Amino acid sequence: MNSKMKKFSAIAIAASLFFSLSLNAQVNDGFHLGVGPSFSLSGIGVDVAFQPYVSFVQVRTGFTFFPYTYTSKEFEVKEKELNDNYRVNGNVALKVHPNFDAFRFLVDLYPGKNSGFHFTVGAYFNVKPQDGLINLTTANPIPLERKSGANWVPAAEDYGNTGYQVNDAEGNERYVITSDKDGYLKANISMGGLRNDFSLPFFRPYLGIGFGRNLAMNKRVAFSFDLGVLYCGKYSINVWGFSPAKSELPSEAHFYSVTLDDVNSILEGADVGEAKDIVNKVYPVLEKIPVAPVMKFNLIVRIF
Repeated sequence: MNSKMKKFSAIAIAASLFFSLSLNAQVNDGFHLGVGPSFSLSGIGVDVAFQPYVSFVQVRTGFTFFPYTYTSKEFEVKEKELNDNYRVNGNVALKVHPNFDAFRFLVDLYPGKNSGFHFTVGAYFNVKPQDGLINLTTANPIPLERKSGANWVPAAEDYGNTGYQVNDAEGNERYVITSDKDGYLKANISMGGLRNDFSLPFFRPYLGIGFGRNLAMNKRVAFSFDLGVLYCGKYSINVWGFSPAKSELPSEAHFYSVTLDDVNSILEGADVGEAKDIVNKVYPVLEKIPVAPVMKFNLIVRIF
């Protein structure tokens, strides 16, 4: 064996020993478990983190919920005509409830044993498939009236059986916006379009980066920060209704995705100032956004 071969063999053996020792140090790092609260743009939650014997991988699972609901002041809806001699006439308030409630499963990948920087892959699972990202309902049943002769009388018994007809650009009926049987109107802004069963997507892949170890070996309490995106396809606006043109009964009402033509039809003739122009500028952009941002702070207390 010549000197060059001997030198090459020595380097190869040294590199192999170094790699083996490094891998052994990371693989035999033990199993560790921790739990703690999280705070994010989507609300507050709890995370359980564990490290499965290798220092370059940590796994998290948890739950987030948003506890706040906003109720607007009452505003007057004056003699808004509906189908079949009905109208809405009176005061209405709106409830706005963000729904970020979701389970998550995330895997953090660290480039080095002592590195705080990490890549994260995983998914969020929506626990309320009938709720959107932002949910709007009336805070009280709509003041529905029915024409009786020359007079208008309360018509709470007819909730869900009438509504506002939405037409396409050619004037053809698409569906009727209606209340539920208790008199509440419902709409939402969702991450992703409606599925075939008219529910909303429940699975959203996640990709991000972060700083800090959720399970720090020399610390009982650890902090970390995550920044990433959820892939949702595109945002959609949905309203509760049914379609007589499709032989749907009021009892078969479900969410319909609103198109830009629908918005223009709903706002046609209404005193909405510049709202229509704003919608025409914003809605096409909203339809093209495929992701939602995630920013999250974690505090994990190591149990062992």
